[in-house]
Amino acid sequence: MTTDNNFSKTYRDINNNSVVISIGNHCVLKISKLLEVANQIFSNKTLQEVEEQLKQSGSGSLVLRNFGSYWNTQGVDAEILEPNFNSWKKGKIRMRVVLEFCPDEPEEAEKIDNHKIDNNSLDDIRSTISKQ
Repeated sequence: MTTDNNFSKTYRDINNNSVVISIGNHCVLKISKLLEVANQIFSNKTLQEVEEQLKQSGSGSLVLRNFGSYWNTQGVDAEILEPNFNSWKKGKIRMRVVLEFCPDEPEEAEKIDNHKIDNNSLDDIRSTISKQ
């Protein structure tokens, strides 16, 4: 889950390919189809554009010729150097399209949790602390 700090809404990944989405009045399809098309475009066009921009800025190449289709599936060999670590870590990196959803109304579990928090009076909190 991610939080959009501009609106304080919580987005969650939609990772169930059986979910159906309706966008506007004219598009109803399964998430799996939308992701399939988006990932094809990502592999075929977006990665090429990213590579071109990196080359132009002098940052190098993504090696798309041999590994283009792997970027959003298995990943490609890479190393990362993270702050506060003193050595490179080997592994794989991938880029992929992820869909997130934020309901207009809080989901039932969120409503129940918020209700529990709202119903805690200061006396209840003091009582809980004094018992510890």
